[in-house]
Parts: sequence; structure tokens; C-alpha cells
Amino acid sequence: MMKKTLMIFWLLLTFLGAQAQSFTPPAKGKAVVYFIRISSWGSLVDFAYFDRDKYIGKFNGRKYLRYECDPGEHLLWVRAENQDFVEANLEAGKIYLLEPVPQVGMMKSWGPHHSDTTF
Repeated sequence: MMKKTLMIFWLLLTFLGAQAQSFTPPAKGKAVVYFIRISSWGSLVDFAYFDRDKYIGKFNGRKYLRYECDPGEHLLWVRAENQDFVEANLEAGKIYLLEPVPQVGMMKSWGPHHSDTTF
């Protein structure tokens, strides 16, 4: 467990160090979720991002997608060749990072498998 926590912490620090100037705090009374891709592994896989039935956007490669929303309960999910979900209780004024990780398939990378990050 400690090893996973340290790895997640290291990845977040690496990403934050590389992208620190790009993070924008949420507007008053809002929360922000950054869907991030630190690794270029599976860069050909387009991930589509959703909040329940609301389409947020899609991208591939080493990029990020900023999603500002109302605080409270959210069902955040990502889809490629398969899907993965995270239930989150987002708090106003906070920034959250979520990194879906592609799974290697027989002929191509499969879609997301969320990191061990919890909200």
C-alpha cells in the first residue's frame, strides 16, 4: 500500500512540476477535476470523459482535460474500448486529479483503468 501511495505521489509531483503553470483554481463555489495523462503509453487511444450522462470531452496522448463543476456527488467515467467509473464527492474550492491508465490488449491498447486515486 505504501509503495502505491508513494508512486501516486511521485507521479502527481512529476505532473504538477511539469504543468504547474497550467492549473487554474475553480471559480468560487465550484470544484475542478483534471483528467490527466502523464504517460504517452496508449497515446493512440482516444479517451472520452463523462460526468454521469454529460459528455465532457476527449483526448489522447500526454495531455489533460479541465472540468469545472458544482460540488457534490459525481459519477465520473471514461470510455475507450471499455469503461471505468469513479464515484466522487467533490468539495468546493478544491482541485482533483484523475488519471485513467490504458490496459494493453492483444492487438491494441484497451481503454481506461483508473489509477488508485480516490476522492
